Amino acid sequence: LGDVYKRQAKDAVHFISGPCRYSTAAVWRASSRADAGTSQGHAAAAMLLDGVKFYERIPYDILAEESVEDNFPMTILTCCLWMYLRPRHITAAGWVCLGKCARRGIPAGCAFATYLVKAFVWRVALRITKLYPTCQLDVFVDDWTLEQVQLQRILVESFPMAAQHLIWELIHVLKIQLSDVKAAITASSLPLAKVLRQQIGKEAGAPVLQANRLGYDYAPGAQQQDTGQFKVRKERRAKVVRRQGRILKVYK
Repeated sequence: LGDVYKRQAKDAVHFISGPCRYSTAAVWRASSRADAGTSQGHAAAAMLLDGVKFYERIPYDILAEESVEDNFPMTILTCCLWMYLRPRHITAAGWVCLGKCARRGIPAGCAFATYLVKAFVWRVALRITKLYPTCQLDVFVDDWTLEQVQLQRILVESFPMAAQHLIWELIHVLKIQLSDVKAAITASSLPLAKVLRQQIGKEAGAPVLQANRLGYDYAPGAQQQDTGQFKVRKERRAKVVRRQGRILKVYK
């Protein structure tokens, strides 16, 4: 199944999943592209989205529809849905409730969970990359990163449209609830991030995007000195030097 998705993707969508792969891979990939772009005078922007209780809230009807359209093996899909739709009994303090049938959610421990999630989000991810070829989309289970490195005047025009379309697809097509805490819009400068956040706007159910500067990982050279991490390190280093000086005076 993984080989099938790789052939269809043609490197348009990066699905960060499988053994020895972590969500940080998407962050490092985006930071490398942004670092290379800003060093050449381009602007960089990225929108970070995260699903709330993603596995537990996948509707079975949408999962089946997306899987069929994506030519997912029907035998595996039918078997999984048959198991998911069986009555479930909750036990507590020696009591057992009557069986309840779930209408959504992939149970933890299912061997096909990763492949079903790919089938669930595949068409939406591919649609975004085809409509907006200058944007890069990274997907790690329920984490979505949409990034673009381009001249600033072009980025201001194209990136908000791609971001709005992605948010609309996730909310209205896949019925995903997006987190307000983990959603953010980052750019190579804080004013640019605020402009993009204002243009993307807020529709019903959309997350509140926090405007941030790309900062320590994204910006090259002297821009690192403007970040809070650099200032904290500098102050701590100066504090250590002062303590060393006092200790030397005592021993002298």
